[in-house]
Amino acid sequence: MGVGTELPQLITEIVEWDVTAQVIVVGFGIAGACAAISAAEAGRGCTCGGTIRRIE
Repeated sequence: MGVGTELPQLITEIVEWDVTAQVIVVGFGIAGACAAISAAEAGRGCTCGGTIRRIE
């Protein structure tokens, strides 16, 4: 699967991590976006995650 195409998993189903980052931003609203930009400008590797909402 490509970046951003993975389905959410329970933490108990994850057997190994395949991503490393110096900064992890949880939530990608305005504050999360600012934190990610600041980390990138400081030369840090950054991984961002947000909430996936399902509309039925």
